[in-house]
Amino acid sequence: MGTYNGERYVEEQLRTILEQSLQPAEILVSDDGSTDSTLDVVQKVAATTSVPIRVHQNVETLGFADNFMRAAERAVSEIIAFSDQDDRWLPRKLQAGLEALDRESAVLSTHRVRFIDGDGQIVPPERRSEPGLDVIEPLGGSPWGNFYGFTMMFRASLLERLPTSERGMDVHSLTKPLSHDRWIYFLATTFGRTVILKEVLAEYRQHSGQLYGGEVGRSLKQRIATKLATGRSQSLGLAAVATYRADLLETRSDDKLAQAAADRWRELAAYLTDSAKLYDDDLDRLQRLGVLTAAIRSRAYRPLEHGGLGRDRLAEDAVILAAKLLRRRS
Repeated sequence: MGTYNGERYVEEQLRTILEQSLQPAEILVSDDGSTDSTLDVVQKVAATTSVPIRVHQNVETLGFADNFMRAAERAVSEIIAFSDQDDRWLPRKLQAGLEALDRESAVLSTHRVRFIDGDGQIVPPERRSEPGLDVIEPLGGSPWGNFYGFTMMFRASLLERLPTSERGMDVHSLTKPLSHDRWIYFLATTFGRTVILKEVLAEYRQHSGQLYGGEVGRSLKQRIATKLATGRSQSLGLAAVATYRADLLETRSDDKLAQAAADRWRELAAYLTDSAKLYDDDLDRLQRLGVLTAAIRSRAYRPLEHGGLGRDRLAEDAVILAAKLLRRRS
């Protein structure tokens, strides 16, 4: 659990962890410099349970991503689950996640959530809980995908695959290190099977004091407006991330999955570099059409899970092309 000024909700979250049908081997609390009573609350809860609660206070503020990764590296169990300080876990979360890992010989399990507000009331529409699961085979996940960190249960051996310190930049903010959940997603979908449970196993609290909120979908129109404004730099930035990941994976020359993933990221980097040309103002109409046509012929827009840019990106780039042509005429 990563904490930072979480006094309001951290006791409730800890209680839901301690009330699991499968008790955790330990709870690691990594505090990133709280100035409120968060740690006092944690110690109060620790005094009421036989489950070991280990607390580490960072000497300097690390930021949420490094705080979580440092905590994970201190874990002694073979299975690790991330926890935020302000959510609520449902009683079967740990048991269902572990059973899915073992049954499917997976390296990561995740699950559905429902949203609650600051007072713990369900935010409509309520997410449905269903039996069953989906499985993502190695290299079968979306390159840019992710799951909520607090839904993740994963094998600690994933952390040995590649150095956490070399995880590179975040895909949404190229000046910051990759977030802990995106790093684990990258490792898991590269080196093993991922299980997605359809069961709702946690409640994701939405409140004004949280660092990040829930999922807010953007319409195609909104995405197009953003692309027109930042599309070239965004494409080239993602291409840089893809190239970095290819280079990193190639250091694992003894691992066939790593080499296959490196080829996939190298190809994706080439697609992104080419698609950035759509935003060049000095290209004429035929040159722009040529860029898009060449990308389609090379299957650059094949599904994300197959290593392409995806059909949504094709729709965006096609509209971008049309918008650029219209602007040039006017």
